[in-house]
Amino acid sequence: MKFKTGFGPGATILWDTDWAPERKSKDVQELSNGTRVFLLSNMVKNRADQKVLDDLNLLLDSVLRQLGNCERRDLHSLRATLPLMQAQQHIPAVENAVRAAVRPADTGGVPPQKKTPAGKTKVIAFNYKTGHQDARKGTEFDHARFFADQARALKLGLRVLTTEGGRRDLLKDDVFKGLDPQWTIVDQVASEWAEDSVEFLQSGEVAVLEEFASGALRAGLVAGRRARWAALLDPNHVNDVLDATESKKWVPEGLLVVAGRTREMVELALERQHRTARHLRFYAEGGNLIVGENAAGETIALVGRDSIAATAGEYLFVDDNPVLALIAEDLGIPVQRVIPVEQPGKFHLDMGLLFVGKGVVLLNDSGAQLAEAETRLATYPNDATRRHAAKLRLQCGLETLAARDLAAGGLTVHRHKLESDSLYNFFNGEFVADAGDQIHYLTNGTDNAAALKTFASLLVDELKIAVAVHTSPAGSAAHSLESQGGVGCRIKGAPGPR
Repeated sequence: MKFKTGFGPGATILWDTDWAPERKSKDVQELSNGTRVFLLSNMVKNRADQKVLDDLNLLLDSVLRQLGNCERRDLHSLRATLPLMQAQQHIPAVENAVRAAVRPADTGGVPPQKKTPAGKTKVIAFNYKTGHQDARKGTEFDHARFFADQARALKLGLRVLTTEGGRRDLLKDDVFKGLDPQWTIVDQVASEWAEDSVEFLQSGEVAVLEEFASGALRAGLVAGRRARWAALLDPNHVNDVLDATESKKWVPEGLLVVAGRTREMVELALERQHRTARHLRFYAEGGNLIVGENAAGETIALVGRDSIAATAGEYLFVDDNPVLALIAEDLGIPVQRVIPVEQPGKFHLDMGLLFVGKGVVLLNDSGAQLAEAETRLATYPNDATRRHAAKLRLQCGLETLAARDLAAGGLTVHRHKLESDSLYNFFNGEFVADAGDQIHYLTNGTDNAAALKTFASLLVDELKIAVAVHTSPAGSAAHSLESQGGVGCRIKGAPGPR
């Protein structure tokens, strides 16, 4: 029986059970560990064939002798294959190899650009994504124009990652008139969410997430949610909340980066610039990692608990402590300044809280909406009102847990209702500094003028965090939020010229 890679006449034969024993012994030594594991996962489907079974044992023995040299993704695949081979006795050894497969840190212990006003961000980066045959997409173009307008008005530097076709489209309408953007041209824009695609380190280096196994990440994320949310989950809806698809209607799973090819996109772009990417060894999509400072001015990092749980799943860690140690080492801060924060009813922290710096956080408060839902449920009891009330109970419960985590980390928490699904979200944005170092806040527009006025008054007049709030076009903001992202997801603050 032949096992190939690829299809058609050009497919390469990786293994043939009819080969002579001498050739098998020779070839098994020459195969990479990844290929051996690939063969095991494919051949096990035909283990009823005695020749296949014999060769499975040969391949497995060779892999087990090389566990310390296997990539983590291959170890996860091997772990999933062993029960199918009735070889569960080897699972502990494989799991130990997974836990040991931690690459050395390469960030230099330098944290990303702060998202708080103290970061004094003067460079913003965004990804511009076009449609089929470089057709312009209205929401993307409207945001690009908004970012360019703000860069022009506030004297900000601008970095744009796009394709050659996207660059031509942006240059058609003088979007960048008077600006000199720094272009990064790629073959394909994997994601419009620049916030989650890359981390700009304070050293000027660029970091991406290292390669992770999507199945392991999700297993960790779900296990973490099941444990942390146990007291909050309605028994009638628990399966939906923890389901990969249905969870989008409750609290979506923040795993888009590993599902796409953003890491590969950024690494290839850097290679063309003769630069090398640094790597974060923990799974923190940008919106779930917020670097700022405590009341004493010391650098701290808020990290969403989903990211911590997902990372534990990747490395098969039995608790959060090794994850927190990884994060601290990558960011170059003491582990006690890594603050785990429950997801505030959102897949990313930056959709439900705003770190305004100096140890102060604005956190969502959905209490009034829950009270309304409970009243409606009592008046009109049906499946829709029961589901809506259950969702808001979970939302409020998670917000309470987030508040406790923040307080435990020594932060001051102010509760405000600053988001309403796709109608508005003021948590999601970016603090920038103009030429005079005055702080401005860029966020999502809305047709709800009253909500915007209340927020602007809070940020500018009451807290005196910024001198002005600037908002994207309302219609495009709504479309963007419907896609689970806003201004703060589309732009990334970067250090200015050194």
